[in-house]
Amino acid sequence: MKTNVKDIISIKYGDWEALVCARLGGNVIALSHCGKDVLVPLVDEAQLKVNPYLQGSPILFPANRTNFAKFTFEGKDYTLPLNEDWSQCHIHGFVHTRPFTLVEQKENEVTLKLVYDKIDEGFPFMCEVWVTYTLDDKGFTQSYEIKNIDKTNLPVVFCMHTTFVEPERFVLPIIMHQERVDGRATGKYKQLNLQEQTYVTGSASKGVNVDGYYLAYGRETIVGDYLYSVSEEFDHWVLYNGRGQGGFICIEPQAGMVNGLNEPAPKGHRVVAPGKSIEFSATISYNK
Repeated sequence: MKTNVKDIISIKYGDWEALVCARLGGNVIALSHCGKDVLVPLVDEAQLKVNPYLQGSPILFPANRTNFAKFTFEGKDYTLPLNEDWSQCHIHGFVHTRPFTLVEQKENEVTLKLVYDKIDEGFPFMCEVWVTYTLDDKGFTQSYEIKNIDKTNLPVVFCMHTTFVEPERFVLPIIMHQERVDGRATGKYKQLNLQEQTYVTGSASKGVNVDGYYLAYGRETIVGDYLYSVSEEFDHWVLYNGRGQGGFICIEPQAGMVNGLNEPAPKGHRVVAPGKSIEFSATISYNK
């Protein structure tokens, strides 16, 4: 894997290799198997100026869109930066922009940590975000822990913007789509349309506009030659592929609904008490 990104950490095991950049939100900026890119790699940091979410697997917290960049939690109102003008939403949180600290590195594993203690961005909740990336016989595993180090409860909507190189076929276990109007989630679920029903049985991505928020009924998706398995905390999937013209498909496991900070717990968001943690994991494995 070739990259012009500085400060990368390489981990290897068998036919697998991953490149991680702690400085860039703790992102795994490249993942390859048998010399073939599995995730879209970040080759140059200039790509981040075009779109910071379409390389590797950026960590989204608080995840996805918050309508009108406002939410209420436990009787208190909060205002996030409005950073998506067309939808009038806050999108994707702050963690993917923050530098992580290297905690431990092995040949096939790396652990990073972020202490989130900013109180001036509309999300004034102190927490630690831990991430461990591991390569082994199973493939590539992403493990995350969000620990509440504050004195108040912590609302959590969590997602990885996992950007796969476009496969010939993908299969996704979804049962309903989350309705949206003008890009904003309404909180209602609707039946899958005819195109979305093909995602469940198997669909092409190239040339097909794949874009939506979905309620999960399973936690394993097939992406070409790979199986993407996620932990039980993930109850939604988000899909996006740049209208089928970008050479990628984002298959994003999400814990909580889109606009989940404005929806009741636990379906909308999780609540983590002071001193407690919530954990998530996902594994990409070869499926042949």
